[in-house]
Amino acid sequence: MNEQNSSQALEIVIEPPRTRAEARMRHEAERHSAAKQVFTEWAVKFVRNHGVFLIAVLFLALWTAATWSIAARNARTKTEERLAAEYEQQLHAYIAQQEEARLMAERSAAENQPTIEMQREADALARVIGPMNTKRMKLSMLWNVLMRVDSPYYPNSVSEVVALPSQWIFYSESNPIRADDWDLAMEQLALWHEGRYPAGLKSTFLYGEWSENDYVLRDTWDKTDKTNYWRYPEL
Repeated sequence: MNEQNSSQALEIVIEPPRTRAEARMRHEAERHSAAKQVFTEWAVKFVRNHGVFLIAVLFLALWTAATWSIAARNARTKTEERLAAEYEQQLHAYIAQQEEARLMAERSAAENQPTIEMQREADALARVIGPMNTKRMKLSMLWNVLMRVDSPYYPNSVSEVVALPSQWIFYSESNPIRADDWDLAMEQLALWHEGRYPAGLKSTFLYGEWSENDYVLRDTWDKTDKTNYWRYPEL
């Protein structure tokens, strides 16, 4: 009996204690738990005491962020609207320039394009001056026709003046139209329509006198001491 109790007491005495490491780990865990509890209690008290302030700060932060976002969006919208307006203005200006250029081109083409009436005038003049021997004679005779068109005593169109009977030597409505005579007539007609006349030519030079190598205009039907003469200037 005594031996049995002695053995049990021995077993209790020799039971291994907790190691120092385990004790240290347990101590650290308890300390961390206590610190966590202290922080939690502090946070709860802080929120409880300063809840309205935190809500105000949060609201202010959200409002500021929203305001900045709206301002940025408005600024971006204004920039886009300004760029769109500038692009529209540039587009309208470009379209206007293109339209103006087109109209100018059409006007220029119309001005440079002989009219049907002017072509008929050139046809008639080319038939009149065709038989003349020199270019100077052709030009003198051509301006004789135009001076009569300008005169109130003759018809006011080239075709009518040319068609007057027995007025132009060698003229016939069936005379062929040569290209160089037609070009010469068109050139002089353009000057005449613009009011540009050869030097020394006057509206009174209505009568022409032909010879084989010359064509002279004079300002009287009968030759007198007061008669003035005109030929196309030397070429």
